Amino acid sequence: MIRRDDSGINIGVAVTISKAIEAVKECNQHGFHTEENMVYKKIADHMEKVASGFIQNSASLGGNLVMAQRNHFPSDIATVLLAVGSLVNIMNGLKSEELTMEEFLRRPELDSKSILLSVKIPDWNRLMGISSGTRMNLLFETYRAAHNP
Repeated sequence: MIRRDDSGINIGVAVTISKAIEAVKECNQHGFHTEENMVYKKIADHMEKVASGFIQNSASLGGNLVMAQRNHFPSDIATVLLAVGSLVNIMNGLKSEELTMEEFLRRPELDSKSILLSVKIPDWNRLMGISSGTRMNLLFETYRAAHNP
């Protein structure tokens, strides 16, 4: 499940890392050089550096995030999603919760009654409170912590 609307892009956790990269790239294909498009491009570029093609095509976005939360796995994906103010949706029994990535990573690991559903990468302009006529300069850079084997 991948959905894009005015508030950002929502990616289901069963989506593979490679499909998540494609979805984020599609947000940037309109050719506009806005801060929002630049941020999406940086996210996609960074995620492409994570793991081998085989792992990107078989590993899920949610699996990566749960490993980061549960096993303190050094996830570049979790780090870049944290930096852009992403949110996660969790179903806890019959109750749905929306948490910041930071809250998700700091909380105790998910129990057997909880399931991670999706990740929301917010619209950058909306997140920053920027109107369409506002001009600003934004620097957003990411770096890999370690090289791919």
